[in-house]
Amino acid sequence: MATEGYVDQDGAFHLWGHFDGLSFSKPVPCDFLRYTPSTTPSDVLDDIKKLVQTFCSNLNLRSVFFNVDLWVTTDPETGKVDIELIEINIRVSQTLFYLFDFIKQPNSFQAALSVALAQDNEIKRPILTAQNGTSGIFLIKTCVSGPATDIFDFSQIPLLKKEHGGKFSVYLYIDEGDYVKQDYNKYGRTICRCHLVAESCEELKQQTYKITNQLLKQISDHRQF
Repeated sequence: MATEGYVDQDGAFHLWGHFDGLSFSKPVPCDFLRYTPSTTPSDVLDDIKKLVQTFCSNLNLRSVFFNVDLWVTTDPETGKVDIELIEINIRVSQTLFYLFDFIKQPNSFQAALSVALAQDNEIKRPILTAQNGTSGIFLIKTCVSGPATDIFDFSQIPLLKKEHGGKFSVYLYIDEGDYVKQDYNKYGRTICRCHLVAESCEELKQQTYKITNQLLKQISDHRQF
């Protein structure tokens, strides 16, 4: 999951939001879906907030926006929650910016600029509640090389837009005439970025799987969750 926020010029900590995630398990754990509002239990979110506050304090951050990536796992037998730090970024998440922009919430880039200029009193914060549904952003990747039209079904895009209306959008990183070539990193090649709003977290996950299967013509090892 990810936690975003900022530290003002006086060193005070401000939470922007928590974002849950769904990851691929193969070939390595890799982000697939980020969504909000978080469904992580409130006591765990409190622990995460305290942990992130400690990180910011130890790093003596001032007038800066941050993004913290974490692995949060729960032991199925004991129920023990393990929180592992992946990385701390002194910047906003571009991926989450795209999500905020899609659901027409306050702009995290503008907020980061206000923080840097010590004008954080002007910041408008996002209002994200379960009553408004669950909003997610997911990346569709492939570990396959070949003509784009052999890997990705471009004809499905208008059908998906018609089905979901204004609750779905897609940004393509490839064109129909392209040849998709792997750059040999372990995560595969990103084909497109999708944004989706659903009634619940579970519906969002189900629709994400469905859309991915609808758009990808070829299945490769990375698509194991």
